[in-house]
Amino acid sequence: MSTTGYDKSFIATVADGANGAVFVWSDGVNQATGHDLFAQRIDAAGVPMWAPNGTPVCARPGHQLNGAVVTDGSDGFIIVWDDQRAGDRDVYAQRFDAAGNALWAPNGVPVCILTGVQSGPHIVPDGSGGAILAWSDTRSGASDVYAQRIDGTGTVQWTPTGVALCTAPDVQAAESILITDDGDAIVVWYDRRNGGQEDIYAQRVDVTGSIEWASDGAVICAATGRQRSPVAVSDGADGAIIAWDDRRNGVDEDIFVQRVGATGVVSWTPDGVEVCGLVGRQFYPSMVTDGMGGAILAWTDFRNDGDIFAQRVDAMGSVVWAVNGLGVSTAISSQSFCQVVADGAGGAIVAWGDLRDGYDIYAQHLEATGTAQWTPDGVAVANGGWIEEHAVLVPIDGSGAIFAWLDYRSEPGIYAQKIDSEGTPTAIMPETRTPRLTVSDAYPNPFSAGASLDLELPVTVDVTVSVFDVTGKRVRRGRTEQIAAGTKQLTFDGRDDTGRLLPSGVYFCRIKAAGETITRKMVIAR
Repeated sequence: MSTTGYDKSFIATVADGANGAVFVWSDGVNQATGHDLFAQRIDAAGVPMWAPNGTPVCARPGHQLNGAVVTDGSDGFIIVWDDQRAGDRDVYAQRFDAAGNALWAPNGVPVCILTGVQSGPHIVPDGSGGAILAWSDTRSGASDVYAQRIDGTGTVQWTPTGVALCTAPDVQAAESILITDDGDAIVVWYDRRNGGQEDIYAQRVDVTGSIEWASDGAVICAATGRQRSPVAVSDGADGAIIAWDDRRNGVDEDIFVQRVGATGVVSWTPDGVEVCGLVGRQFYPSMVTDGMGGAILAWTDFRNDGDIFAQRVDAMGSVVWAVNGLGVSTAISSQSFCQVVADGAGGAIVAWGDLRDGYDIYAQHLEATGTAQWTPDGVAVANGGWIEEHAVLVPIDGSGAIFAWLDYRSEPGIYAQKIDSEGTPTAIMPETRTPRLTVSDAYPNPFSAGASLDLELPVTVDVTVSVFDVTGKRVRRGRTEQIAAGTKQLTFDGRDDTGRLLPSGVYFCRIKAAGETITRKMVIAR
């Protein structure tokens, strides 16, 4: 979708209603002035339909980040983002038709441009050609939660500066939004009003902008310890099911879930149903409705060395699958950062980052009973020998999905792939490039004191070497030097940029030279 050689991040996606998808990302193509926002639509055959390397959504100076996208109900799309064109972050929006033509003012219309930071917008369609969105807002100092509705012309419909959903003391940060069957919106956030402890709250706002529940929100969970990373889906009865990671049981996170009804009253166990409370971290849940009043959720799970587990919860708050979840992938090394979409038949498709053979993208299809439909431990969506990360996906008819991810096969790019109902990749375009750089595996590996890699270069070129941890954070910044043609040994001493020894774990060494980028996995065992 985009192979321009610049930093890319913050991928968002939505199905286009024709078995294709629209993807939105931030792109450092204009690095002198910040990240711009781009979008691309691909059809059911994987063919890009808009401008090569993406249609500009906003190209103003300053960063445009945290893009989100929904359909407008008329074959078009509404995109929102944080925008730094005026210094502090503000919220802007743009609408595109099916052909990729911008329908509102160039570079977007302002949704909220007050003093302070307005950031992290979440959006749902309003069913009338517009959208409802919520964001975090520091106009009064500490972060609060505000919302706004925009119509099909990009005109705000509620209080011009947004409706306050929560202005309680301390910090509130909007995390999730959903639309109810009757067209209202439910917004969920984490909240530090109770002595700095992070809890989960929610608010319902109707189509006119009127607050429906208690002032400053209904309590979803205020248990001891930290509750964070809430996600929410409709319960099919004008309420919501909300999941989060929770530290009430100690220093490690567990997964809890709660249902809140149309009146703002929770209906399951007070402070939530424990989905998984095993020793080791369980965190970053992703969730979809099961179409029967319950939900399917998946999470990163460190009961072992980092796996993906999932659970289904029915409309009464009872777990349906194995106690503490069933293993979606328990392959060697680590799996993390999963995303879930519904398959339309009571099951779900799960995608995640996977370190079993590099930094790759894998996926699995679970039917309503929890039975895996594809290869055990998942099918490879992207495993090209370089870093692939930050996967997003949309379902398509027939229980397949379209995936997109950030890909380092050359410079950072956005790539996409379709996996059909049988778990088979389709429409793969073979790569026809002539290698100009050869890099050996690291040796020894694992290592404690240091490791080496052998490079083979056909010509004298500049070589840049960087090291990343499993989260994608760069721990050793790129070092560029000119290396003569032939064979060269590179060494890594297992230290970060400050000279400190890195802890035991999995790392990735990225070597860039002669237009090629190659990544090799390294394991430190102290």
